[in-house]
Amino acid sequence: MVAKKKQEVVDADLMADFASDAGEGLEDVSHQDLLIPFVSILQKLSPQVNKRKAEYIEGAEPGMILETASRTLYDGEEKGIIVVPIKYQRRYTEFRPRDQGGGLVNDYGDDATILDRCTQGERGGYTTPEGNDLIVSGNFYCFIMGKDGSYRRAVISMSGSQLKKSRRWNTLLMQERAEGPKGDVFVPPAYYRTYHLTTVPEENDQGDWFGWNIEKAGTLPEAYPNNAGLIRQEAKLFKKDVSTQKALPAQDPTAQIEGPPKTDKRLDDDIPF
Repeated sequence: MVAKKKQEVVDADLMADFASDAGEGLEDVSHQDLLIPFVSILQKLSPQVNKRKAEYIEGAEPGMILETASRTLYDGEEKGIIVVPIKYQRRYTEFRPRDQGGGLVNDYGDDATILDRCTQGERGGYTTPEGNDLIVSGNFYCFIMGKDGSYRRAVISMSGSQLKKSRRWNTLLMQERAEGPKGDVFVPPAYYRTYHLTTVPEENDQGDWFGWNIEKAGTLPEAYPNNAGLIRQEAKLFKKDVSTQKALPAQDPTAQIEGPPKTDKRLDDDIPF
């Protein structure tokens, strides 16, 4: 019994030592060293579903959801994923055309002035003076939630045919209401509610692909009553990291195969609030 108490004291002292060292060794970590993994939908042309490609993942099929950093696959059409949205940001990235090998040329972040240098096709796609594709995407910085209440950072990028889905999601977020302790109604933060994301088959005259389906799920206090407060604090920290560019999204390896690269320009009209 005495030995056990002594061990507990030693462990407590050791943890106190670690606490006093908080952050040491990370002083030189900048935003260039912190990358947020993407969550993307696998398509027929995704290299992850092609056994002849180096990026192939065993068991990968079109319609599945991929977390790019850990290469974790989720059943998109049936189970999907539960996420907590934290911050929205529109981003502009330049890619070489797929028929020229593809690949990222430049990431302009949320700087929309690049559009002034681009031409727009009849179906709404943008082309740079160098002949590259400018991809306009709606990025949702989120937590992917585990069944046990665990969470990890990720970004869901919606471009091309999926831009209208980002607007619908933003509309749901803007229409959300909650009641305060004194009965006052307020617009809660984005991370107040969880959302269930699955995939659905879609098509137009350019082909067929899988797109996002977004449904409301439980509020954070309802879904994770044991650690909702901690998740809230971590969400605020994540939002700050994104806002100050301390954490940036990694390059999305599926950015050019989310669906048809060109879309009706009428889908790119902002929804007024």
